[in-house]
Amino acid sequence: MADLKDVSTEELLQELKERFQRLESIQPKETYTIKDLAVILGTSIYTVQRWCREGMPTADGKVAVNRTKVGREYVFTGEELRRIQRLRQG
Repeated sequence: MADLKDVSTEELLQELKERFQRLESIQPKETYTIKDLAVILGTSIYTVQRWCREGMPTADGKVAVNRTKVGREYVFTGEELRRIQRLRQG
């Protein structure tokens, strides 16, 4: 970006708006759908659905996956996603 004296207010506002949008896009989400989890974890949607029904297999046995039903979708918190990722790492 150029010296601030040489830039109009509108250009500065546009630059700030674009930076803010980029920052928002990289912030972790608060909730995730089954599809989101499948993509992030590198597994299929059907596998995540099975974990919801039967529990997620770990070295110590199956572990319940915590989720909330919103309408027809299951939603997972960011905390639960991180817990699942830790469990999968062993």
